[in-house]
Amino acid sequence: MILFKGLDHSFSIEEREAYQKKFFYSSLPENYVLLKTCNRVEMYYDIPEKSFSHQEPETVRHLFRLASGLESALIGENQVMHQVKKAYREAVQEKRISSGLHILFQSALRAGKKVRTLTGIGKGAMSHSQAVVEIIKKRNLSLKDMRITMIGVHQMNRNIVRYLVKDGCQTIFLGNRTFEKSKALADELGCSAFPLNFLKNILKQTDLLITATSAPHFIVRKEDFPQNKKMIIFDLAVPRDVEEAVGSITGVELYNISEVEKKQEQNLEKRRNEIHQAEKLIQFEVSHFMKKIGKSVFYEK
Repeated sequence: MILFKGLDHSFSIEEREAYQKKFFYSSLPENYVLLKTCNRVEMYYDIPEKSFSHQEPETVRHLFRLASGLESALIGENQVMHQVKKAYREAVQEKRISSGLHILFQSALRAGKKVRTLTGIGKGAMSHSQAVVEIIKKRNLSLKDMRITMIGVHQMNRNIVRYLVKDGCQTIFLGNRTFEKSKALADELGCSAFPLNFLKNILKQTDLLITATSAPHFIVRKEDFPQNKKMIIFDLAVPRDVEEAVGSITGVELYNISEVEKKQEQNLEKRRNEIHQAEKLIQFEVSHFMKKIGKSVFYEK
């Protein structure tokens, strides 16, 4: 009989911490798969039982929905598929998985892949960094030929640089208040670093500027800009790094964090519209799975 127990993002952080402490000091069954992420901790376990438990179909349905991204705080997020696969592989490697758990997790991963292939539940950028890159790519700009300047070395900036390099960008300048930090990141990613007091000169060579620092004042002001220079700017900082007057310069397109978040919300709404179709696919996959192992399950439409 396969069951599961755990806590997810709907519980408070204090409840999740208390549960994990209790869990690690409790006795574990012989066959189990442990799934841990920043938002959840769940254990799927197989116990000998000749009779059928009504909980088992719900365990199957939950795991199929989880692998499809429907149980995530962020609908359709892709990382959960990798986390389910990782938990399954660890159980296999540590030889604590039964044949029932084998079949369940393999089927769940197939169901999750099918749902993502046949619906748009996982499409569209959800993180700030992905949304920025999506906006850039929809402009049909040649990243290979663009000169990009990034100010700040926060994780979001790092992710944006990695996405841009992956998509073919070859010229990226990295600036930061602490030059050593921008130099270290530039060396890691194959870019060029510069001290912020060189910013005016760098802007003369820049086609796309992305800035996200924690500075309490403007990093870029209107007087810093060269004349007759076309540029796209993403100001992702709060408070803002770029003086609002910069947006009035001819040839300059200025996006702030609110416009990036609007793109994220549009993508989230598209994902919400795919939930019904995703649920129908999961319903079919669960019923097919239960029949395959000799137990019929019927859900109301």
